[in-house]
Amino acid sequence: MSSGGQIVGGIVGAVVGFYVGGPMGALQGAALGAGVGAALDPPKGPTVEGPRLSDLSIQTSTYGAFLPRVYGTVGISGNIIWLENNRLRETVRKEKQGGKGGGSKTTVKTYSYSATFALALCEGEIDAVRRIWCSDKLIYNNSSSDLDTIIASNRSAAGWRLYRGTDNQLPDPRYEANVGVGNASAFRGIAYLVFYDFQLADYGNTLQALSSKSR
Repeated sequence: MSSGGQIVGGIVGAVVGFYVGGPMGALQGAALGAGVGAALDPPKGPTVEGPRLSDLSIQTSTYGAFLPRVYGTVGISGNIIWLENNRLRETVRKEKQGGKGGGSKTTVKTYSYSATFALALCEGEIDAVRRIWCSDKLIYNNSSSDLDTIIASNRSAAGWRLYRGTDNQLPDPRYEANVGVGNASAFRGIAYLVFYDFQLADYGNTLQALSSKSR
C-alpha cells in the first residue's frame, strides 16, 4: 500500500518532470518523486504484538486465612490484603523496526506488568524483615555481608515499606489515596508490607509466590 508521501511525491515529481522533459520526464519524475516521498513518509507496516495477559485481575486474598504469631525468625508466605485498583497495571511499549530504503516499518508492541499491593505477614509487632523472596528469587536480604547483595537489597527496599504492626501505625498513603480517606484501614496489630509499582516480568507476571522471613 502506498503512503501519502509516495502519492504526493509521485504527483509533484510527474508535474515537474513533464515541464522539464515532457511525457518521458513525467514518468521519470513520478518515479523519483514517489521514491523521495516513500523515504520521507514510508508506508505503514504490520504490527507485531508480544505476549499479553488476558485477565489483569487476581485473587488478592484468602478469606479467613490464618494470621500467624511468630517467635524468633521464621518464614512466612503472606496474604495479599489489597491490590491497587484491584488489578495488575499494564504498560504498553511501541517500537518501530525496519523501514530503511523507503520500506515499511514494523511496529512491535510489548506488554509489561506491575502491581502495587499490601501483603499481610503476621501478628505485630515485629522487629524487621530479614529476607524477601518472589518465585524462589531472593529480592531482599538484610543479613548478608556481601557488598553486591547489600547494594541490591538497598535498591529493592526503596520499592516497598514495612509496617511492623504497632498499635498506632497509620494507613499507607498510597493505599489511602486509592480507597479514599476514611476508608483505609491502618491494619493496627498486623505486620505487613506494601510494594509500590513492583515489576512482575521476572516472576511470571503473578503475585502468587511472595514470601518473607521475619522476626
